Amino acid sequence: MDSFVREKLQEWGLMEWASAFEENYIDEESFLLLDGQTMKELIQPLGPRMKAIRKISELVSSDMVDGGSASASEIPSAPSRSLDQSCPATPSTPRSRPLNGPVSPVLSSPSLPRSTLQSPSGRAASSSQTTSTPRRPLSSLQSSSRGYRASSSRTSPTNLAFDVRNILRSKQGGEDIEEEMNDGLLSHKMRIKAVRILVSHLIEEFGDRPRSHVKEALARSIVQEFPGLKGGVGNGYEAWYTPSIEKHAATGYLEERLRNVRKRSQERNPQAVKRNRTETPEAAEPPAVSLEDEDLEPAAADALTQWLRHNKEPLSLVKEYHQKTLRARLLWIRDNPKERVFEKYPRLLDTPGLMTMDFSSVQPGCGDHLFLMWTPQIARKVLQFSGRQKDWFRHLGIAEDSSKLSDNEVCNVGVQCLPCVLPLGAKKINGRNHRAPIAQALTSFVDVQPIGIDIPHYLETMRETFKAPREEAIQPLILVVGDRASPEQSFVIIDGEAVPQQSFMHAVDYCFKAFYVFNIEYPWQCSTSWQFLQCVVYGIGVSGAKLSSVAHSLEAYLKVKRPISAQK
Repeated sequence: MDSFVREKLQEWGLMEWASAFEENYIDEESFLLLDGQTMKELIQPLGPRMKAIRKISELVSSDMVDGGSASASEIPSAPSRSLDQSCPATPSTPRSRPLNGPVSPVLSSPSLPRSTLQSPSGRAASSSQTTSTPRRPLSSLQSSSRGYRASSSRTSPTNLAFDVRNILRSKQGGEDIEEEMNDGLLSHKMRIKAVRILVSHLIEEFGDRPRSHVKEALARSIVQEFPGLKGGVGNGYEAWYTPSIEKHAATGYLEERLRNVRKRSQERNPQAVKRNRTETPEAAEPPAVSLEDEDLEPAAADALTQWLRHNKEPLSLVKEYHQKTLRARLLWIRDNPKERVFEKYPRLLDTPGLMTMDFSSVQPGCGDHLFLMWTPQIARKVLQFSGRQKDWFRHLGIAEDSSKLSDNEVCNVGVQCLPCVLPLGAKKINGRNHRAPIAQALTSFVDVQPIGIDIPHYLETMRETFKAPREEAIQPLILVVGDRASPEQSFVIIDGEAVPQQSFMHAVDYCFKAFYVFNIEYPWQCSTSWQFLQCVVYGIGVSGAKLSSVAHSLEAYLKVKRPISAQK
């Protein structure tokens, strides 16, 4: 909860329920999106809740009239689709697999990730669908104070551009926004203001449903005017606008703001005609990928597996037989989700290097990327970015001044603050989208326990979770004993076992690879953090990734240079 929310609650006499806003991480942006349904979870008594709903409605209305967003007069009252049609619902799957599909190379992978960093995601509207608000003809655009630039008298989708600086300067406070955008590190508050100004301009000139190439042109113009905001993934402007991909709706700061404006416009015009939703056909699954290994007969693979169960030495023979049985092992893991993997393949538990060997066979060329790329310089930039967005240090219990941390401590804290700054994981429960509390997201990512913890008792408690199939249990997760920044011990909890690791960063690396080898989906509570590491650090599934706007902004600020093998 930021100072804006706290001031409003105090002003309206609602500080009694401030703790609920704090626990649900309500900031200024999400505060203005609260409605009667979501407010029930924050304020239980009817009287204060109705008061809060009315106050927020008045605040939003005055904000739009004052120029923060489009006013009612700026938004045409032509028929428009309902919110649930323009913003499809999140899929009902509880978690998202690694974005490039299942880990086994002998299996068919899904069409795309079952959930994305930024919900909602769903079927994109058909391009043939008729829009409800009039748009200004592109040929009528002029290059002047209107905020556009065109390379010819007839503007086409390829040469449409916006003078972003003049658009910002035309509004109060625009110069302050421009200064931060020049630095490449846009704070949460300034980003909200910038998006409101830019979207207000879009609506004024193109209506509240501009075509995708118009939104894409504005996003492209933003990163061209301010190169510090350009990311290294895709076209570099995905944080501002990402077109729809197959079943996944368009995302980005501009798209999300437009949806909110359309929702409010429709609430003012409840008699608007609802368009029938046109769904895109399901995308065909890509063909299965075959693994290039020795074609062992099932009997031979079983014999080698039995030998591995009872022998730890010689190490060279253990690794040789382990590699030969890779295909049979991955198939068994896929077909037996309720079985404990370490009971059948104990060498994965007690022989160092075998997890990395399996991961490198599934995802060749990126096994060492975490240690190559997650440097103290990158980690410090993560903390700088996080400090401008959220109060990460308060949730982690760490001093705000990170300059006193050592290089190793900065790397450790940089990873652990990801759930604080990225969107919290969400899943559908009883037909409603449920977003994980920040404390639950942190614990399912890294569980911190005090020195002297009884590990066997801890595992006995955790085994209650592992009675469920692997795809339903919260695993694997990282356990650190002692301090977050400099833990005494680090473990990976998986399959009901605590696997000791050399350091915290080794635990992160082992845990990430275990998702692929064990064919496990990311826990939904912290899925956004693992997906960020997957795409930005390990470079897996970059081309088909549907990262959130905040994740794209963070990636753009980091300017991560992945090894050549990760850029594919």
